Amino acid sequence: AGQKGCEFLSTGGSGIDPVSTGSRLPYGPSGRTFSMKAMAFVGLYTSLRGVHNSLRVAAACRQGARLGLRMSVSTSAGVATKVNESMTGDGYKTPPKSILDLVDADLDPGVLLQPNVKQHIVLLDRPNMPSIAEVAAPELRLAGFRVNGTTYGPSRADYFLNMVLQEVHDKDRKKIPIDGLPIDELNLRKLGIGYVQWSPDGKMIAFCTHDPEYGFELWCLDVEERRAWCIAPKIRLNSVCGDPFAWLSDSKRIIAKFVVEDVELPVKNTVPTGPIVEESSEGEIRANRTYQDLLKDAHDVALFKHYTTSQLELVDVCSRERKKLGTPLPFRRASPSPDGKYLLIDIIQEPYSYLLPASRFGRSVEIWDTETGELVETVANIPLQEKIPLAFDGVSEGPRSIGWRADADATLYWAEAQDGGDPNVEASIRDAVFTLPAPFDELPRRLLSLAWRYAGMVWGDDNTALAYERWYKTRSIRTHLLTPGGDNRKTATAEGNGPCCSREADPSQAEAPNRLLVDVKNWEDRYNDPGTILTMMNERGKPVIRLVYPEGKKPV
Repeated sequence: AGQKGCEFLSTGGSGIDPVSTGSRLPYGPSGRTFSMKAMAFVGLYTSLRGVHNSLRVAAACRQGARLGLRMSVSTSAGVATKVNESMTGDGYKTPPKSILDLVDADLDPGVLLQPNVKQHIVLLDRPNMPSIAEVAAPELRLAGFRVNGTTYGPSRADYFLNMVLQEVHDKDRKKIPIDGLPIDELNLRKLGIGYVQWSPDGKMIAFCTHDPEYGFELWCLDVEERRAWCIAPKIRLNSVCGDPFAWLSDSKRIIAKFVVEDVELPVKNTVPTGPIVEESSEGEIRANRTYQDLLKDAHDVALFKHYTTSQLELVDVCSRERKKLGTPLPFRRASPSPDGKYLLIDIIQEPYSYLLPASRFGRSVEIWDTETGELVETVANIPLQEKIPLAFDGVSEGPRSIGWRADADATLYWAEAQDGGDPNVEASIRDAVFTLPAPFDELPRRLLSLAWRYAGMVWGDDNTALAYERWYKTRSIRTHLLTPGGDNRKTATAEGNGPCCSREADPSQAEAPNRLLVDVKNWEDRYNDPGTILTMMNERGKPVIRLVYPEGKKPV
């Protein structure tokens, strides 16, 4: 009677075999203990002490009950009664109401502030526990992606239960309901809500509904009318490789990735047609990391290609008109330029690897015309990244971190290693940042040279931008303040000793003037953390530095 608690049970045998008698949780307020088998809930192994932790115990017991697992109920006298759910057929057992009330208490909602006008916030109700359908759903593990084969989305994700509006300055905090939110007609319940995005002008909200037995559909909400509607009924979105849609800067159209419905799912051949062949084309021996969830055979390759392939479409949210762009391809990303005229397209390229995750597969980075889907320019053909050095701060050769400059109409920027990507090589310059404006047919400008490894950019305007560089070995990070539109009258080239230093840059444009702004010696030292720069969404829906000038001092 002296030792009470929740134990994790093994699956073997007909009896109840504790995995570890030392891993116990204190009993809850009911005065009874609940013994359970849990799936992958590693955090529950932590030993808790005291009655003040009863909420976690209740959650653990509730989770075990929801999983429908064999349970035993032990009284304070130590007498146990074993119950096998598969034999009794009575359904899942639940704890007393006092525990259920604690576990099922509402969580704080997610909050998204309306951009530009900032008159409303959207409140998103969060689930406290996954449903049994989500926990039991089959999972495909393909080159680092964990996929739900039914929904064409991630297998492990939480979705909001409901969505309401609230005025920012309402002292009563009155919740404004939304008409037309989707209902599952079969089960008479609201479907999950995910990928919620405000339009750049703040007048609409685009989101996806999630049905665990079907997939994702694209919806839109008019904030003024408090009304929601489905943009593409009975047409599924593909979110395997990330967000399935993105707003254009006009706040009227969306770029979306849809499932290619007329292609059948690959069927595994029970009889192998041949051996699995792994070939090194150059015959070079090189150390590599080990990864989870890699492709194992030709069937995995076929599944990976099937689930990552989608059809890119331009969608008008009001008229619901859809226009296909290009052919179905395995798109990793489709990012509109700030002016909406171009799309930055990232396409996964074959051959795939049995030793690397999808993040290291070959890619073709291209610029497409938004209206026609035609190829404007190929930015980079990035090969399979088999030769990245194992050391920290080891990176691939060639362009990386390719993106749009947030404060310009259509200007690309990227980083490129100047030391061959190897941090063990002595080099005065490790990385360089390049920019290339539309129409992307001239030489790029070498904007900045960095002594450490590039770690990101935050754009403000032609007079202000921040560039970050880091060095993992010393846990150091530095922030440079630069003037992207300026000219420091130095040469446009910089010395380096890596194979990437041969990139030709425009000699008529020098590097931007810059100075060291913040030097953090150790980012693990939280007491001396300088914080994060404050950003805001501009009128095109892109994050930029929030610049505040004294009256009459703003640069022209």
